[in-house]
Amino acid sequence: MLALRFPRALYISKHSGRRLFSDLSFPVPPKPKGWPTPWITETDATDYLFPLYSQGWYISAVSGDLPTVKTAGLACRFAFPGCPPAAEFIKDVLTLTETENHHPCWLKLTNSGDNSSVHICSTTHSALRPKWDPTDTSESRALQGITLRDLRLAALISSLPSNTFRPSAEIGPSRTRPTWDELSATLRFWATPASQPTRTKESSDGATDGMIARREKKNPVCAACAGPHPINTCPNRHRIPPPPCALCDGSHWRVDCPVGKESQRSGKRVSQIKKTLAQTPVNPCPNCGGAHWMADCRVPQAPPQLVEALQLPVPKIDPFEANGGKVD
Repeated sequence: MLALRFPRALYISKHSGRRLFSDLSFPVPPKPKGWPTPWITETDATDYLFPLYSQGWYISAVSGDLPTVKTAGLACRFAFPGCPPAAEFIKDVLTLTETENHHPCWLKLTNSGDNSSVHICSTTHSALRPKWDPTDTSESRALQGITLRDLRLAALISSLPSNTFRPSAEIGPSRTRPTWDELSATLRFWATPASQPTRTKESSDGATDGMIARREKKNPVCAACAGPHPINTCPNRHRIPPPPCALCDGSHWRVDCPVGKESQRSGKRVSQIKKTLAQTPVNPCPNCGGAHWMADCRVPQAPPQLVEALQLPVPKIDPFEANGGKVD
């Protein structure tokens, strides 16, 4: 399948009347026709998905229609030097989604100081997974996932002139940017419902909604594999691509976040720990002279007057008196 390249403007914004694209040199897949849309194939991944990795896009876990089933979404976090350019970018994205008749499953704007970020994740709800079993039917294969609609939307979003985000040139293979074999194996693993006991909210013992909710918490659902166990005991979470960590944006599950573990150990807020990790003190610690902040110093701190008062003089011992006047 050949990539489409558009040398001229494509869309005109309905709100401002300006062109969304002045030049498209990024490979854009053709617009699919009909519903449901099949999942991407290995050829689609080679032609369109893998080039998107270099633009900052990655594979993210998305909850399916059933609580025990997970699927994949195509996500990216765009960074901007402030809120106005991020808001302009969101306007163009919304106009593009109306034109394409395909909307992302989430579109989030986050402001932190002078910087802003826009997090987008796209998946096709009316999709058709591959036929993995001879007994599969159209009804059993109906499962949301990544299709050509998502690859096309991602390519067009990356080509927006209002997108001033330029990802790092050091982006390479990772768990969130898997190869085709890793991606297909993960998708099939996610799409297999885990065996969980059926629960109903109808209680014959007169339990209240709060009591029923507390009972349901005893049967957790793993955020990684959707199994009937908490994620911190999941044996497969290290083989499943995680979404960006909500605490530090790292490529790991939140339960494995070093920032979160340090916060639990020290009792400090996450923002304090991130600030400490991001900044290295220029001057040594005034308390012990170490290469850390004084607030993180493990040496007991006391006023100089108290330290001087607690220092005992070194006793002077005459060696002749200690040996009874005898010389060895």
